[in-house]
Amino acid sequence: MAARLLTEPFTFLDLQSIHETILGRKIEKKSLMRWYENSGLLEEVKETRRTGRMRPAKLYRLKGKGRIHYFVRTMEGPRED
Repeated sequence: MAARLLTEPFTFLDLQSIHETILGRKIEKKSLMRWYENSGLLEEVKETRRTGRMRPAKLYRLKGKGRIHYFVRTMEGPRED
């Protein structure tokens, strides 16, 4: 699982970046967030990370480190409007 390659705690942007690097293409952030939120694999930590002028990002870590979760669908790329 890609999240295991990240140093904890990490942001959703970190998670998206590692997935895109592995897949070699862009993915839709909302889909990724939904996948992980529904899997129960992440837990939010109390800290936040601030970079630049943007609002602080929530930080997460993996829950149940030995647990394996298989996502049944492939990751979708950005939608064309």
